[in-house]
Amino acid sequence: MKNTKELKTIVQKYAVETKKMREYFHAHPELSFKEVNTAKYVCDVLKKHQIDFHAGIGGHGILAIIKGKKKGPVVAFRADMDALPIEELNKVPYKSTQKGVMHACGHDFHTASLLAFLLMMKEAGLDFNGTIL
Repeated sequence: MKNTKELKTIVQKYAVETKKMREYFHAHPELSFKEVNTAKYVCDVLKKHQIDFHAGIGGHGILAIIKGKKKGPVVAFRADMDALPIEELNKVPYKSTQKGVMHACGHDFHTASLLAFLLMMKEAGLDFNGTIL
């Protein structure tokens, strides 16, 4: 198992990428059942980091898979990707580029943080039994 210092280094390594992902998702919101580009972005990140996944689940859903050293319990994490039909009034560099659509309830962070968790788990190479979905 990695020690605390090694894990902290991995978390710090992905801090900037996590922020960029969150800002991308925030700037490019998509309504429920229309998350085409969001799903593509997530799949592209998973491919880049060689994380197995299945796409197109229930529409645009994605199931990422990280297997442990041996069989064991299956633990599933989930995140929402959809935005809301609300006009964004915030004045931030990553403001929604879609008129009348924004991430007003944190799904941009939800998606980015789960994706970052998967990247960190993959890199950490933790010695665990089971599967993370």
